[in-house]
Amino acid sequence: MTSEIERVNKAFDAEYERWKKENPEWKEFSKMKTPEDEKFERIEAESGWRKRQVQARIEDDDDIQDYKRPWVGLTEAEIKTLSEKWKIIFGSYVFEFVEEIESMLKSKNNG
Repeated sequence: MTSEIERVNKAFDAEYERWKKENPEWKEFSKMKTPEDEKFERIEAESGWRKRQVQARIEDDDDIQDYKRPWVGLTEAEIKTLSEKWKIIFGSYVFEFVEEIESMLKSKNNG
């Protein structure tokens, strides 16, 4: 993860340098600093704010998320339909068999 942060920081710095070259009129303006600017820069450097912002942007990517769907078992009607399809005599043992299968599937799928 650190290498990704460093890559983003380097890209940001390169873009900023390119922008400074394309906008020379801002060069003199950028040299002007108030006491508040100096204080902010010192606090920013001490706190690592910029790195945390980049890291938060990387970690807060909405495309990457762990979503755990709730387990949904078979209904009685679905079990009866399967029993008829596979020509299994429908009875209480069928429910026990299905429950056992569902239990095994849950454990295999971290549920």
